[in-house]
Amino acid sequence: MFFLYNSLGAAMITSVVGIMCVLVSVVLGTRRNNRFQSNVMKCQDSRMKATNEMLNYMRAIKFQAWEEHFNKRIPAFRESEFSWLTKFMYSISVVMWCTPVLISTLTFGTVLLLGVWLDARTLFTTTSIFNNLRDPIRTFPQSMISISQAMISLGRLDRYMMSRELVEDAVERDKGCDRRTAVEVKNGAFSWDDESKEEDLKHINLNVNKGELTAIVGTVGSGKSSLLASILGEMHKLSRKV
Repeated sequence: MFFLYNSLGAAMITSVVGIMCVLVSVVLGTRRNNRFQSNVMKCQDSRMKATNEMLNYMRAIKFQAWEEHFNKRIPAFRESEFSWLTKFMYSISVVMWCTPVLISTLTFGTVLLLGVWLDARTLFTTTSIFNNLRDPIRTFPQSMISISQAMISLGRLDRYMMSRELVEDAVERDKGCDRRTAVEVKNGAFSWDDESKEEDLKHINLNVNKGELTAIVGTVGSGKSSLLASILGEMHKLSRKV
């Protein structure tokens, strides 16, 4: 800035004001960029989950003729992810690439308004100074964006690490029991979400005797896998006994 002041005089104030405005706008826009980045990651998770389901259960999808459903589902997630990613990239591109040009334009415009004489030596010196300032001006917004992305990733890891563990005594195991019953569920209520009290399975009563062959039969989405998960203790028990 000292060299810029020697070359342009009071017109240098415009550069300082422009840089300060850019810094303030970057800080204020961090929350917006965080929201864009968070939505991008959520849509990416949904797309990857749907893709994994399609690849892992391809045989069931072919047997049930669900190709059209998955053919629409995955592109829908991809379009949503692309939409949020476009907003995020536009948001950071405007700051990173337009800021140096905008500051240079405002500075030279102020020079013309103040009537400062511009000769070849002053013009080339000023242009060289702005070229040296271009990388730091672009680096600061990029560093703020990287920090915001790191904070979002750390937040997601923190929520995963701090999520409630499955209760070990959700399933009562009687060792050395001589009873005929192998598995028993009495008016059970279970949930997949560890924070929600919404009952994904409720009013479950089941009694399986030792040595018996038991089949769980039902339509698609009726809760067969959830019932098995509740017996294994992989769902959160809300009430009663397993």
